[in-house]
Amino acid sequence: MAKKKNLVYIKEYKKRHANNQRFVLMVVFFVACLLAGYFFSLSSFFSINTIKVEGNKLVGNDRVIALSGIEKGRNIFKINQQELSQWLRIDPLIANATVSRKLPGTLIINVEERKSVAVIATGQAFIWLDQQGTVITRMVKMNKFDVPLLTGLNKFDYSVMPGTVIKNDSLDKALDLIRQMTADMRSHISEINVADPQKIIVCTKDGIEVRVGNGEDFEDKYILYTAIIEDRTTNGDIKQIKYIDVTVVDKPVITYN
Repeated sequence: MAKKKNLVYIKEYKKRHANNQRFVLMVVFFVACLLAGYFFSLSSFFSINTIKVEGNKLVGNDRVIALSGIEKGRNIFKINQQELSQWLRIDPLIANATVSRKLPGTLIINVEERKSVAVIATGQAFIWLDQQGTVITRMVKMNKFDVPLLTGLNKFDYSVMPGTVIKNDSLDKALDLIRQMTADMRSHISEINVADPQKIIVCTKDGIEVRVGNGEDFEDKYILYTAIIEDRTTNGDIKQIKYIDVTVVDKPVITYN
């Protein structure tokens, strides 16, 4: 009986020992694969040979690549996306940027540009703004613009440069109104006057003055006054209108000359 027990014990020992050896070998193999993969990822096989820029219209490809600081030949896995985005946002036209990789050597920079939603005429220059009040660009001269002109603003530092966020109570009120608009709505508006924040005046591209109160529920007011304009145009008396008041949506008022 003792011999049988010893034999069983020896077999179990050898089995456990073999299992341990297999486990150790598997661990060694796994670590070796990791190391091989790591060093392979750092090899010239993954050097950047192509840089593509997407999503940009206002900022040129060369400008984006130059701001990114990325050069061909750099390892594709060593690109820091957060750092790259920070460098690109130096340009006031760029709101954000992300990076994607197409292995082995193509890097794609996707740019999100700021969109102009309004312009201010300061007497010294025309200042283009995005929805957050960030100055996108300044122009000394301009013939036409396809975003609303903001008037009646409290005075601010007219020397603000691109990239600056303008802090101004009356401007904030105008931007609150603009954020309620779709791009199509903005395209039909030539001017927004916020001299009195409770009696905001919107002027259409056709030269019709619309009084919208404090600007709340603007979408409903927009639908209402455009319907009125369409109806009055059909009736032929649109040119006789002095202004339309939709301050109270349920009680619109049309005042004629």
